[in-house]
Amino acid sequence: VECTGMNATITPISAADPILVQANVPWVQTNTNAQQGSVILGRNTTANIIGNAGVGGYNGLASSNGIGAATLVAFDLPNTTSATVYRTYVFGSGNATSAFSCNDGATLPFSSFVQEIMG
Repeated sequence: VECTGMNATITPISAADPILVQANVPWVQTNTNAQQGSVILGRNTTANIIGNAGVGGYNGLASSNGIGAATLVAFDLPNTTSATVYRTYVFGSGNATSAFSCNDGATLPFSSFVQEIMG
């Protein structure tokens, strides 16, 4: 599930410069079928940069009230001077891929930040 409202866009000046990407992602468990959640950071339309399989969640939770947060920090080399969008995603394990959502009812703050590191 993509975390809407968490996107950060940057247009690099140089294709050789790395991009610092940071995201603080609060999540909530939305049903009792999931065992673990994963928070993943992606570039453009693919969840492909950095992620942590198993940032939280509860095995056999009796109700849908598991809340947590993950902070991801990465250096990316998109090798482009075109606009690049960084997105965050939250997934559940196993067959419960939609068992987690971003900041759904959580009171934790979320943020995302990107910066070109000039070389």
